[in-house]
Amino acid sequence: MSKQKPAIRFYLFAAIRSKNDPEATSLRRVDLDQATANQIHEHFAAIHEEWNGRSKIEFTPTYSPSDSEIFERDDFGVPEVYQNLANSLPNGMLFDYSALEKDQKIKFFLGIHKPKKGGPTFYFQLVTTKNILDRTKLFGIVYLGDAYHVIENHAFAIGNDLTAIIDTEETLLFHSFHNARQILDLSVIFNDATDDQVITILSNPCFSMTNEARNEFLTNLQSSSLRKKFSIIHHEWTTAGLPATVPEILAAAASFDIQLESVGTDDQKQIVFPEEPQSIRKLLRLLTEDYYRSVFTNKNCVSNSHRPLD
Repeated sequence: MSKQKPAIRFYLFAAIRSKNDPEATSLRRVDLDQATANQIHEHFAAIHEEWNGRSKIEFTPTYSPSDSEIFERDDFGVPEVYQNLANSLPNGMLFDYSALEKDQKIKFFLGIHKPKKGGPTFYFQLVTTKNILDRTKLFGIVYLGDAYHVIENHAFAIGNDLTAIIDTEETLLFHSFHNARQILDLSVIFNDATDDQVITILSNPCFSMTNEARNEFLTNLQSSSLRKKFSIIHHEWTTAGLPATVPEILAAAASFDIQLESVGTDDQKQIVFPEEPQSIRKLLRLLTEDYYRSVFTNKNCVSNSHRPLD
């Protein structure tokens, strides 16, 4: 009599985008039978093993790793929301069990492997439209046994790669910064921006600031957290360009009750870089997309927390 394969303690969640705010998400548990849970875990674990076989390199904003390399950050830690979720499994109430609906947009999948001994492993996978089979748009068929059968309900596919992994030692692995930062706050892995990088950002035509003001700002810039924000902005703007027009940035600021002054008109409009420290911090958080609007209370919040804005 063959031994039955032990059940793997693996759980899958879908981060559902809010209908009111695409950047806000809520976790929905995807109920799996044990065989499917085992297969998905084996799939994710195989990717993890392959990543562990690559050359581990420290994150550098200007470096694009090859297929044989992976970015690694020791002691990254687990975001509190995911750690609390893992602690609550298997019977916690921190998630919604209800079935996924056809009009819900999935931002990413989260897989959690929680062994009997040792810490959990977190697997993150961004979702694209290719992962979703919407019966209102596609007519799906699948081979079962001896013939093809119609897929009666909406379905999704697990991709053949992962976006990021946080292992049992709380080490972060990822290949694409652009993709990983859509799920995780990666500001902690940035080095402080250099003086030249700060000046480059402040000299962007979107800002109105004199040379004297820029030099004075740089002289007084002692905050490491602000320099990290400048480092993120420098990386994003030098690789992908300005994420929005000045009018769009001003409109986004207004939606979060952030007061910004501007000069000029139409295509010549510029943002007056603020002088007050709190206003500077708010502007940099806006430019690094750290703000979102909560789904139920409609409050403006800082990402990776539920702390209301001042």
